[in-house]
Amino acid sequence: MKMNIREIHENEYPLLQDFLYNAIFLPPGTSPVPREIIFTPEIFIYVEGFGGQHSDCGVVAEQNGNIIGAAWTRIISAYGHIADDTPELAISVLPECRGQSKAWFFLVVPVRSIIIGRSYIIMVTCQSKPLALL
Repeated sequence: MKMNIREIHENEYPLLQDFLYNAIFLPPGTSPVPREIIFTPEIFIYVEGFGGQHSDCGVVAEQNGNIIGAAWTRIISAYGHIADDTPELAISVLPECRGQSKAWFFLVVPVRSIIIGRSYIIMVTCQSKPLALL
């Protein structure tokens, strides 16, 4: 199936809450956490007021007219914070679409290009692997 990667539109910013929830790492065999967990300050910071900072940028993956994934950056004092001028990158693909394509990879490339164009590097944190800089 063909996948279209494009910049996120402002009216789609609320979708980032859904993708934030789906980005929460759950070890195999763990029950899902309540969706309300995304509204705790240390998690909600990833999407709250998105679009209001120069470092806020995002792309979405569309397949058959549906958004199946998102990648976004912002500078926040959160889990992977290393510097006040280094945005964190969040990537999320809907659970039912994981393993079907390399959507996460196709999301990283364009968001990386956008953020580099804004004179930033990106900080990537992964809950199951070591840190990596793009």
